[in-house]
Formats: sequence, structure tokens, C-alpha cells
Amino acid sequence: MPAKVAFGALHGTIPVVLFTLAAVRNIPAAYLRSARSMRLSTRDTVLGVLVPATYARILTRLRVK
Repeated sequence: MPAKVAFGALHGTIPVVLFTLAAVRNIPAAYLRSARSMRLSTRDTVLGVLVPATYARILTRLRVK
């Protein structure tokens, strides 16, 4: 059983990480520029800009796969 869990975790985690990286890479530069101009902290940038901008793409990819 532990081998099945490890196999499933590896084959489930790696695609999610790749989907997330692709979604973050496709964020418009204007979003990040505006976060810098508002002097948002890293935490606020992630929670206020990156997560909302990537949320739909990540969920869509998970649903399709």
C-alpha cells in the first residue's frame, strides 16, 4: 500500500507543480508592475496578485486531466 500511495503522490504532485509554473509564467507583466508600484510585500503580491491570476488556469487544468 505505501508504494501505491507514493506512486500516486508523485504522479499527482509533479503535474500540479508544472501547471502552476506555467500559469505563473503567463501572468501579464502589468500585474506584477502594478504590485511593485503599490509596494506590496511578497506575501501580499502572492495572495493578492499571483493566486487570483493563476487560480482559474490551475483548476481548469486539473479538471481536464
